[in-house]
Amino acid sequence: MDERVNPCDDFYRYSCGSWIDSQVIPEDRTSVSLFSVVQNDLDNKLRNLIERPVLESDPPIVGKMRNLYESCMNTSKIENLAQEPLVKVIKQLGGWPVLGPKSGWIQGKSFDWLDLLIKFRQLGFSHDVLIDLSITPDFRNNTRHIIDLDQVSLGMPDRSNILKGLNDSAVAAYYKLMVESATILGADRMEAEQQMLEVLEFETQLANEVDWMDNETRLNAKEKADAIVSYIGYPDELLNDTLIEELYYGLELHKGEYFDNLLQLRKWSTDFSFKQLRKPNLKVDWRKHAHAAAVNAFYNSLDNSIEFPAGILQGAFFDKAKPNYLNYGAIGFVIGHEITHGFDDRGRQFDKDGNNINWWNAETDQRFKERAQCIIDQYSNYTVPENQLKVNGVNTQGENIADNGGLKEAFRAYNQWVEENGPEPVLPGIKLNQKQLFWVSAANVWCGKYRSEVLKMRVMVGSHSPAQFRITGPLSNLKEFSETFNCPIGAPLNPVKKCSIW
Repeated sequence: MDERVNPCDDFYRYSCGSWIDSQVIPEDRTSVSLFSVVQNDLDNKLRNLIERPVLESDPPIVGKMRNLYESCMNTSKIENLAQEPLVKVIKQLGGWPVLGPKSGWIQGKSFDWLDLLIKFRQLGFSHDVLIDLSITPDFRNNTRHIIDLDQVSLGMPDRSNILKGLNDSAVAAYYKLMVESATILGADRMEAEQQMLEVLEFETQLANEVDWMDNETRLNAKEKADAIVSYIGYPDELLNDTLIEELYYGLELHKGEYFDNLLQLRKWSTDFSFKQLRKPNLKVDWRKHAHAAAVNAFYNSLDNSIEFPAGILQGAFFDKAKPNYLNYGAIGFVIGHEITHGFDDRGRQFDKDGNNINWWNAETDQRFKERAQCIIDQYSNYTVPENQLKVNGVNTQGENIADNGGLKEAFRAYNQWVEENGPEPVLPGIKLNQKQLFWVSAANVWCGKYRSEVLKMRVMVGSHSPAQFRITGPLSNLKEFSETFNCPIGAPLNPVKKCSIW
């Protein structure tokens, strides 16, 4: 915290300032944040598990995992092999003219890109070349899988950059990378479930309270909120050795070449995806929600589900021993954020069963767009002080809507908990009360320090607002925050005009 700052002026700096000033971004990273701190701690725990002595009771999949890890850590062999493994794959695909005959390329030979796509698939690779071909659930009827054809992603985040040509510094840097590449080739589940349930109940309550929705659409929104399926921690199937062996059957990983192991994983993943064609899309499928080690959270509109992996249910986000005003501020905010994604500019286009069906009354739909425009205009007026770039309110509207709704839901859920259980003691040595600490805990979620290059890219093409505005934006719209800190009307975080959707 930086108590020199007035919380009504800049609550992000007030809550995160001292932490940000104390952080040094590692040389191999582009940023440091609360998420990365928790992820590093989790990675160390996983490393200790992998490096422990082998036990006779270990299932075969553990051996495959160790083989992959050991091949990755064998840096001397990786360096000795250099580009050889990749050149071998390029030869199998017919070569690359940049590398000439040594890559298997025959000068003057006719080139058919369709033949190349066939070779990609025969070798087990995906088709993300010229045309992106994948197997996905059908948006209109998500009980089945379909073939999805899409444009491929380019090497740069925004195609408009490439159109500027080599006179643009970013394009020049990208070209340099291409040339260099060619040269080189030469948690506690019960507690978490309870908090998730409480926040979800408030999402339903908010759907009942909004005064801009007609009754039919409000009922549809309530039904969708009630139908959300939650996945907390990890699926029980992850502890079933038989199921895990069946899932990874045929996947061979050896202690030898790390590059080859990565190819085998890619092939297995691609084959698994293509095998889903003609099979029904199971809405309750544990394999889709087995990201136990992820320090993140997810909402999936196609099956109307939310997932909170064990990785995020620890550390600064959640601890059973911590006061609930800290837990609700941190993990409660994250939970509310993901739930609200079901009702943001994109999530609202899917019904309670995850189908892309319009369930909105025309007048209510227009009112939503008007309220969303308020959010867009609000964030578009924010300027990033480090580079003087404006936030793109259109690109970030979905995440901004989720931040605004999520924080409101978390605070109301905490107040409901206090009504039922009574207030907890405040932290010793801190002058703030419980509600004030709730807001600080929420702001701490987005504490981060970024290199200028990555910050610029996040502003220009990212779907999330820069960290400080993920706090400034929602708090500016919540009268409960201003009441907690006695912010006068007209203060930066208590503007007269406020935006609200959920």
